[in-house]
Amino acid sequence: MARPTPSPHGSRPARSAAALVRRELLRAVGDAVLFPARLVSSALGGPRAKRELQQCLQAPAQVAPVPQVVWRKDRPLRVLISCAEVSGETHAVNLVHALRRAADAAGAPEPVFAGLGGERLQAAGVVLWHDTVTHARMGLFATVRALRSYLRLLEQTVTRSAAFAPDVAVMVDSPALHVPLMSMLRTLGVRTAHLVVPQHWAWAPWRARRWAGCTDLGLAILPFEPAWFARRGAQVVLVGHPQLDAIAAPAATAPSSTLDTLVVLCGSRQTLLERHAQWMVQIAAEVARDLGLRVVVAHEREAVATQLRHLLSAELADGSVEVCAGDLHAVLSRARAALTVSGTITIDLLARGVPTVVVYRLAGHTEEFLARMMVHVPYVAAPNLLVNANLMPEYAFAGAPPREAIRRDLRRAASDPAWRAEYARQVAQARARLGGDGAIARAASHVAELAHRDLQP
Repeated sequence: MARPTPSPHGSRPARSAAALVRRELLRAVGDAVLFPARLVSSALGGPRAKRELQQCLQAPAQVAPVPQVVWRKDRPLRVLISCAEVSGETHAVNLVHALRRAADAAGAPEPVFAGLGGERLQAAGVVLWHDTVTHARMGLFATVRALRSYLRLLEQTVTRSAAFAPDVAVMVDSPALHVPLMSMLRTLGVRTAHLVVPQHWAWAPWRARRWAGCTDLGLAILPFEPAWFARRGAQVVLVGHPQLDAIAAPAATAPSSTLDTLVVLCGSRQTLLERHAQWMVQIAAEVARDLGLRVVVAHEREAVATQLRHLLSAELADGSVEVCAGDLHAVLSRARAALTVSGTITIDLLARGVPTVVVYRLAGHTEEFLARMMVHVPYVAAPNLLVNANLMPEYAFAGAPPREAIRRDLRRAASDPAWRAEYARQVAQARARLGGDGAIARAASHVAELAHRDLQP
């Protein structure tokens, strides 16, 4: 695949930002028109797709060698970085720091950063063009409702990128925003990297070639992803899971000798909180009452904790449930078991060995129907995919939650010695496939090599 030549500073795109946005909008319309046919094709091709994924799930975990980079010394590296939700911002902030350390070690000027994110990315010294984290939306229908502001965001970002002229653009997760953005940036001649490659292997394999066409380098965090994307013509390397860096950090609290809490983790976005918080806490409270445990609803951000206190006012009234903001390490160190929504946090819980039940309530029966037609993965939770087994009991559903089944599994996770022993054995197997800590440092080396590719011997 031919790679574009990075544009010099101050260059202008051959097509206006508005024209590039219109092109992406037309592509999106075309995708919508073709969606019914792809839905049928996906359903018919489901068995073959599932067999292929099973082969990739069994592939050995091989972290890519760290490249040796010759840094330019005449000017600072210019990096466009973008994220659109809380966990992605954590990775983006850590990547900014890692690139600074790498530049300093190479005797190169400190890199210059600009892009999209939230207040933490801005505090890390990134010139923020738009706060995409605070205003994050999730799901197809939420995106459609926000279409006008979404298109305006793309146009403004492309215009600013043309003036900023980055040496490399690093997108973190959130493919709905980043795939069209990378496509437009490549038209400007910008090299693109995507940290946390999209989960096209789960439900939309036809999207992978489009993604490969606008991504110079994919940085995978799960061991089976490079093999799957390689079959679609993409250059993807395994860097390992960034969440292990947080677990290995000195600030992380070691497990307490007193495991006296059931931890409930409801996600970050308003839609997730509204869809999950009340019934999850009610189930956890029932189990905790029987076992003599406390219930702690935890989140790192005070703003999210405030939302949770508002949603859970009735559940908090008798004092048996607590909402805790801040040090998630300390909360999880006392966790006897956890009830969580599916997401990045499951890797954190895996790395800590916390027995966990995973839930995800779909937006409605339409989304449930589409999931049945299109989803090719045997499991939803990433830890279960790592071992290709139901390590963390999981429930994805629409409508009323299966309370009794979730309650049974959460009680077993918290109190059944045999279940907990088997869980610990499988956790060790899953952790061995994650690549160890240092994922962000490895990702930074690959990003730096991509940005300096013309200078390499």
